[in-house]
Amino acid sequence: MRLVSPYAAILRNRTYFPLWLGQIVSNLGDTLNYVALVVLVYRLSGSGLAVSTVVVFEIVPVLVIAPFAGVVIDRFSRKGILIGSDVARALLMLGLIAATETWHVYLIAALLTVATVFFTPTVQAVLPAIVAEDALLAANSVAWSTGRLVQILASALAGGLIAAAGTDLVFALNGLTFLFSAAMIARITIPAHAGHLQEGTTRGLTGYLADARAGLAFAPAPTPSLLASSPCRRSPPWRLARRARS
Repeated sequence: MRLVSPYAAILRNRTYFPLWLGQIVSNLGDTLNYVALVVLVYRLSGSGLAVSTVVVFEIVPVLVIAPFAGVVIDRFSRKGILIGSDVARALLMLGLIAATETWHVYLIAALLTVATVFFTPTVQAVLPAIVAEDALLAANSVAWSTGRLVQILASALAGGLIAAAGTDLVFALNGLTFLFSAAMIARITIPAHAGHLQEGTTRGLTGYLADARAGLAFAPAPTPSLLASSPCRRSPPWRLARRARS
């Protein structure tokens, strides 16, 4: 019982629970969406190469935008970034429903990744502000383990659902899961301090660029302990990008 109690306690946290529930539901939609995206591209192109090109359009935004995303996250309302990212991704699902060419899918896949690049680190930045320090391990463990379980279940269901109802229904469902996530986040009270910079530092291109350069300067020289614990040692960039919703 001692092993279980911290995890049960974190799920009773009225601030953490809506965030966790929104991400679990969204993760279900993401997994279904990933399979449907592959089916849609192959149906439009009939080419395996075209399917693999989707991955390229999911990787490039991570490489280009991720180094600068933190600069934006530190300067604006993190609750606003989370809700805005979810709503943007829900609207992009309508684009996938209307897509008639492979380049439409490529463009939307890239834009979805852009929104995710802002969403995922914001969730990680908010967590310490809404969960006590001694509960962070349980919070992260619950989010990761339940997220993986949902991915396994959704992967098993995806093929049959797409075969029975088509890709459009899956994209519509994924859009609804993003809106559900946004609604859950809207219920959360995120403390005003939640890690953003002071008001005096929120404006100015010079400040943006200086912080971005500082981040890039730090990135090439991580400590050995950071390397040992980094998920990048275990997962390629595009998988990290898709984990975000977990």
